[in-house]
Amino acid sequence: MSGKSKPVVGVIGNAHVVNDRHNVQLVGQRNLRAVAEVAGALPLMFAGTPDITDIDALLGAVDGILLTGARANVHPTHFGVEADPKHEPYDEARDAMALRLIEACVERGMPLFGICRGFQEMNVAFGGSLHPEIRELPGRMNHRMPRLENGEIHPDPNVVFADRHEVRLAPDVTAAGPAHLTHEPAHVFLTGATGFLGKPGYLSRAQVRELSSLGFEIGCHSMTHQYLDDLKQSALRHEISDAGKSLEDLIARKVEHFSCPGGRYSAEALATAKEAGYRSVATSHARANCPATNPFELGRVAIMRDLNRKRFEAICAGDALWKMRFAESTRDIARRLLGNDSYDRLRVRILRGR
Repeated sequence: MSGKSKPVVGVIGNAHVVNDRHNVQLVGQRNLRAVAEVAGALPLMFAGTPDITDIDALLGAVDGILLTGARANVHPTHFGVEADPKHEPYDEARDAMALRLIEACVERGMPLFGICRGFQEMNVAFGGSLHPEIRELPGRMNHRMPRLENGEIHPDPNVVFADRHEVRLAPDVTAAGPAHLTHEPAHVFLTGATGFLGKPGYLSRAQVRELSSLGFEIGCHSMTHQYLDDLKQSALRHEISDAGKSLEDLIARKVEHFSCPGGRYSAEALATAKEAGYRSVATSHARANCPATNPFELGRVAIMRDLNRKRFEAICAGDALWKMRFAESTRDIARRLLGNDSYDRLRVRILRGR
């Protein structure tokens, strides 16, 4: 998004014929307003046909793609079903455009969002099938626009576009795993198998094994997330050595990397990590790592949920790290003066007061 005041979202067009003679590409205003008013982005409509829209040029100009709903359906030949009048109408130019575009977005890591026909296209692009009349299946909802008793579409747009059902996001992190691994190796640091795993709101043991099988590097983040600089040797062994072994037993692989809870550690903690066989230890020092960095005091930059894209880009470029290091040194002084418990209580009060 370099140089842009807003992210640009490409919105696919749909083929229509106006006055029975003019071929046009259309996008509903509600889709465009949603991008502009809800997402805070600039909607950019593009023709839903590969004869007009060059996919490489398009993806070089936008920050994301929206595949809208449409009256036309995906042609059944794309999912191995014979055409039937109930499947009609079609927009085969959009089929050709969208199916190629979806693969290109996934390959490049371009954000992609589908609505109605849009996520049907995403399903078909990766080998899925569609039922032509989903409302005819027992127990399924009628997703068509509400109609009057005479069969005509309801004239009130507030009724037509009212909420129909809840949308729930799957909490299963493994659903996103393959997408992450198409770009860079991914590392996940977890508490030990007898710590938080399997508790409500945390990964299950099966999910951890699945992440490992997908190719994620599983690292250790202690057993119960205690601050290591508060612990004596026996407790350090439990939090560092035993935690790593419990994860190794779970995934049947070597766990070679450790991350300090809260970034807090001591010389004794680092020595224990070395004795346990770890190859690296991550702290919370806001700094970039290089081949000369001590692998047992790696820097780690905290990325919080309220971080905006501009600041994230600045962090990646190294421009914001000095500010983070200054704030870090201030917090370190406060922690040394107050101790971990008092510091955390004070921090919680301050954050609640914001």
